[in-house]
Amino acid sequence: MGTDTPQSGQHFAIKSWRHIPESTDIIFQYTCDIYGDFHEKVTFPGTPEKLEAFASGSGAAVLDLLSVALGVSTYKLAAASTISLTPLTRAGREMAKSLYTEGLAEFYVRNSLPYPPPLTFAGEILDALPDAATGQEGPPLVAFGGGKDSYVARAILNSAGHQAQLASVVLGEAVENVLTATAPKTPLFIQRRLDPKLYEIAPKAFSGHVPITAINMLVLAVSAE
Repeated sequence: MGTDTPQSGQHFAIKSWRHIPESTDIIFQYTCDIYGDFHEKVTFPGTPEKLEAFASGSGAAVLDLLSVALGVSTYKLAAASTISLTPLTRAGREMAKSLYTEGLAEFYVRNSLPYPPPLTFAGEILDALPDAATGQEGPPLVAFGGGKDSYVARAILNSAGHQAQLASVVLGEAVENVLTATAPKTPLFIQRRLDPKLYEIAPKAFSGHVPITAINMLVLAVSAE
């Protein structure tokens, strides 16, 4: 936390996401009643055509869930009491509640905020979604962050006859360079780019850990399609 006293917000909205044509970028948009609008960009591997087909089909529901998960990084600036969600199924709504409550438990406690947080979740609840189409077979992705768990998971899959592909979600070039130098094989990199405005506001806002594993697993789920 910075020298200024952080302000608690009243409303945080998870807005739309969009695929930038002829690219492998998805933009995710958010609004905070104290700090205004934010966007985050994720650059996925593959081709623009493949991502467009995924985003315009059954993959849209996965991207809706990803927009919820990514939103915690912006939400925590003001920890608003009401969160407006994009339309989700009941299962998606429960996932969102978990991410913004249990997933941010340490954040609330370290910032002396009430826990459990008295949150209100708004937004349309959808009926069950149709089954997603089965994608093409490809190598299994193993999340790689340089730790021993990544090596163990890769070894287990390789011993079972699968040539596992290491994959890393990175926020900057420095991390990418370290992982490239230390990985047994160059990982598949997925780039996250937070809104620069977030870094400007951070010294005067709430700060703390986010449920990064949930975020990365949803990013990898999109990348694996």
